[in-house]
Amino acid sequence: MQEHLSSPSLANPDTLAHRMVQCAHNRDGLPELIAGVIFVIASGMCWPDVLFRGRPQQVLGLLFTALVCVMCAITNWLIKSIRQRYLLPWVGYVRLRPHPKSTKIKVFALVQALVVAGAMVALIRYLELRDLKLWLLPINGIFIGVFQFVVGRLPRFWITGSLALCAGIFLVFTNWSFELCLATFYLFVGMVEISAGGITLARLLRQRTEIEA
Repeated sequence: MQEHLSSPSLANPDTLAHRMVQCAHNRDGLPELIAGVIFVIASGMCWPDVLFRGRPQQVLGLLFTALVCVMCAITNWLIKSIRQRYLLPWVGYVRLRPHPKSTKIKVFALVQALVVAGAMVALIRYLELRDLKLWLLPINGIFIGVFQFVVGRLPRFWITGSLALCAGIFLVFTNWSFELCLATFYLFVGMVEISAGGITLARLLRQRTEIEA
């Protein structure tokens, strides 16, 4: 344990503190549960294209798109509220010290998100023109997998990221339509995230109950 803490990557106190806060943030599985719900709702943006035509397709597509936007906007607030209301006695509460450059970091993150979104839109248009839309599935899988590996830094994130990557690759080789593949992909990833988060939360609560008993 001492050797691990004395490794070069953790010699910096800020890096060590960030890792500890990150572990505490992911301890209860709530981030995965919320992310899973968002992915399941995102699959709802695709199912109307598979099941309906005309006005119902457009209305349902817009509805699920709006729900995804709302969920993404309130994710941090939702996690914090649930923890404070139901899990505070179990997992405690971690509050980050305000960073002196937090405004610059937020602006940089916003610009980065806009650049990534623009690149994705351009890529989608390019793949559609060349009839390569199905390759969006492994691209999505790679993006989700790498994000899980980099941000999670825990074994369960490696598993869920690998499953997302494998699902994206597998669906390319099916004979399903692009809309059905994309809906299935988001639904599968959402259920994997919900399962991982639910198992993590259940284990944490069970351990706490055993300690109190």
